[in-house]
Amino acid sequence: MTLSDLAYKARIAIKVGGVFFVAIVLVYGIIAFVFMQVGNKTPEAEPQNLNIAFANVPPVSIEQALDLDGAQYTYLLNTIDNDYPVTTSAAQVFFVPIKNVTLSYTKQADAIAQEFGFDIDVVRPERLNEGEVAYEDETKRLDVDIRNFNYTFTVKSSPLLQELVEATPSADVVSLEDSWKSMAQNIFLQSQSGNDVLSGASTNVVYVSYDLSDGKYTPIDDQTQPQAVRIDFFKKDDLLPMVSPYFFTSQNYVILAPLTPDATIVQAQIKTYPKLLEGAGRYPLITAAEAWKQLEAHKAKVVSIADNPELPIKISTIYVAYYDPESYQQYYQPVFVFLGSDNFVAYLPAIKPQYLLK
Repeated sequence: MTLSDLAYKARIAIKVGGVFFVAIVLVYGIIAFVFMQVGNKTPEAEPQNLNIAFANVPPVSIEQALDLDGAQYTYLLNTIDNDYPVTTSAAQVFFVPIKNVTLSYTKQADAIAQEFGFDIDVVRPERLNEGEVAYEDETKRLDVDIRNFNYTFTVKSSPLLQELVEATPSADVVSLEDSWKSMAQNIFLQSQSGNDVLSGASTNVVYVSYDLSDGKYTPIDDQTQPQAVRIDFFKKDDLLPMVSPYFFTSQNYVILAPLTPDATIVQAQIKTYPKLLEGAGRYPLITAAEAWKQLEAHKAKVVSIADNPELPIKISTIYVAYYDPESYQQYYQPVFVFLGSDNFVAYLPAIKPQYLLK
């Protein structure tokens, strides 16, 4: 071997050794950086200014949870950035008082009955229990909670109702929507509970059909002739969004028929439970990542899903909202809301489990 060959091979060995050395340094640097980042990661800080005013509270009761008959869905996170959103770490919790029945309840209940066309000289209220009365004649019924004056009014299945829903709609029903909204708002304005609902509420208009066999109003599809219009009122909260037990519809609504300028109210309901602002607590919430694990473990309550959904259900939106109950619950508190494909909606109590009653 000549000196030239030896020098050439030495240069090759030095170059290879240099590349190998640089690679080792880079790998070591990456590993060191990862360990440094892991070591410097601090645990999630506890929210500040907590006020566990009510000790442990019962979890939200999700009233319209579907019976899934054993179905257990799978999920795919499909948010805009394919990551869990940053949600508030704490939220206020409010006490909801139960009002006592007062001696003047008959006067207030009679006033509501008159607004719905009852002759109160003929139709007197029947006491259903300690907190409710009912007015009823041949064509309609009104149930009133005499503690807070929530109510449910219905025109009963009868020739009168059949005539109303089967009447020919006006040629341009959309142009009548504002007047129908005004009619719905006006009936709500006649009671304090209705005023509570309307304060800052948003409205949604849905066209429905009526099934005489089961007495239910159902949103129509493109091939179905509308027979009535439903005006939903969705309450607002200054702190967080608010969701109803049904999500797409509200427990506070009015249904009118026929679809003409002379529409009359065939069904109406107010179910609202004002919170007590004084003495509110502030409770820590689980994170969106923790809520996702609970969803995957089938702990969330599904309130909407299409028939035969395609799996996995793609969850596009996750957020925290206050749950607005249809029936009395002692505390007004937040839930996680999951929205996904095939009209999927699910709710999950948002307060950390250690602050909830078992």
